[in-house]
Amino acid sequence: HRERHDARHENHTRATRQESGATGEWRENGGGAMGGRIPFDGDFDADDHERLDPEQVELDDMPSSDREELQRSPHLAYVVLYCSDVEELSEFYEGTFGFERVYETGETVELRAGALTLTLTDERNLIDVVGLAAVPNPHDERVSLSFLVEDVQAVFEAAVELGAVAVREPHDTPWGMRSAYLRDPAGHLLEVGRWMRAPH
Repeated sequence: HRERHDARHENHTRATRQESGATGEWRENGGGAMGGRIPFDGDFDADDHERLDPEQVELDDMPSSDREELQRSPHLAYVVLYCSDVEELSEFYEGTFGFERVYETGETVELRAGALTLTLTDERNLIDVVGLAAVPNPHDERVSLSFLVEDVQAVFEAAVELGAVAVREPHDTPWGMRSAYLRDPAGHLLEVGRWMRAPH
């Protein structure tokens, strides 16, 4: 799994940089959940934030959820998961669901997850950025992430193989979904499911 991930990630990163003309990673420009993105040319410094003209940033270089036409109305754009090992959690979501990396720094990775951006970031940002007094226990949450997939059993097994903990095996629900629950390697509660008939 690790070898396939490394090769896929290297090819994706190379293609992304070639398309954007950038020689480094994406950098923040003060928009979106974790900041808007611009290609980093290797010479970016803090003063560049003051000199940037937002109209010069190409829309094609922005994550889909940051684009101007979508920002005119409220919408859910980012899901941010906090963890102690960003790389481990990134590899879990890439390996389980095939999500692509679209942005990364030493402490944050963003994955394209359909219409949303799944952001994985160091749990210390809950204190440094969010302003919480302490990092909460992930098992104290009352939120789950639900992923619709083609083959619930296959994804469930892949997730467990990549470090997830099974909470409830795949089963049929009264509302027409094939569903299973797991905890990702950082402890977040996940559902993987597929509609077997129209909900009612």
